[in-house]
Amino acid sequence: MDNLENVLKRCEEINLVLNREKCHFMVKKGLVLGHRISRKDFAYISKPLNQLLQKEIPFIFDQNCVKTFEVIKEKLLSALIIITLNWSKPFIVMSDASDYAIGIALGQKRNNIFGAIHYASKTLNPT
Repeated sequence: MDNLENVLKRCEEINLVLNREKCHFMVKKGLVLGHRISRKDFAYISKPLNQLLQKEIPFIFDQNCVKTFEVIKEKLLSALIIITLNWSKPFIVMSDASDYAIGIALGQKRNNIFGAIHYASKTLNPT
C-alpha cells in the first residue's frame, strides 16, 4: 500500500490523469495489452505440471512435479522489478523458444544494465 500511495502522489505531482475504469489495484494477476502478466520462463518451467492436465495422461505427482512446484513458488515470491519505458531510448527484445514453449522479454538499458518492461511466455500445443 505504501508503494501505491507513492505512485498516486507522483501521478498527482506531474498532473497525470488516470482513467478509473482502466486502473486495477490489489490484484494477483492481470492483463496488459491483452497478454497475461507472467514470470520469465514460466511456461518452460511449469511443463511437468502442465502435462498433468492433458487428457489420457495419468495424474502422477512425482518428485519432478514437487521440485517444479517449489521452483515456481520461489519465482512467484521473488521480487520482479519492472521499469517504466522511456520513449527516447531504444527497445530491446530478447526471445527464447523450445519445442514446447516460447518466451520474450521487452526492455531497455538503464545505466548499461538491461531492465525489463514486460515479460511474456506461452506453452505450445503438440499439434
